[in-house]
Amino acid sequence: MIVFFDLQLSHDIFAIALRSEQFFIIKRFTASSDSFLSGLEKILKESKCGLGDIKKIVLVSAGDETFSNSRMGVMYANMLAALLGIYVAKFSRTHDNVTREEEYTSMLLESDLSLLHFSRTLEPHYSSKPHITKSAKKVL
Repeated sequence: MIVFFDLQLSHDIFAIALRSEQFFIIKRFTASSDSFLSGLEKILKESKCGLGDIKKIVLVSAGDETFSNSRMGVMYANMLAALLGIYVAKFSRTHDNVTREEEYTSMLLESDLSLLHFSRTLEPHYSSKPHITKSAKKVL
């Protein structure tokens, strides 16, 4: 089974999808009411699967996530890959793929994963430099 993580479908919605030979499930979660790990637990229970059934992890990225979302997505993917001893890859998408539910689902279902580079860890790629250490105010 392959797990897809998409931590920024929109401003406060993330998605987790499971894909295997037998089934495909996708769930959307509101970041304010669900944590990533509780979302993963819910979708695994619904599919009657456990962590041990996960064989690969794919982090879905639009390339313009916030610094925090990009960092968190890589952290979750790397953490689970290390815990389970499996491989992880990054899959790029555009926002156009997310406009309609059917397009997004078919994109994940029909993706040729053999074209992805799977490795033990992912490196974060940021669309801009972090702003967390720079103050907007001039300090005297």
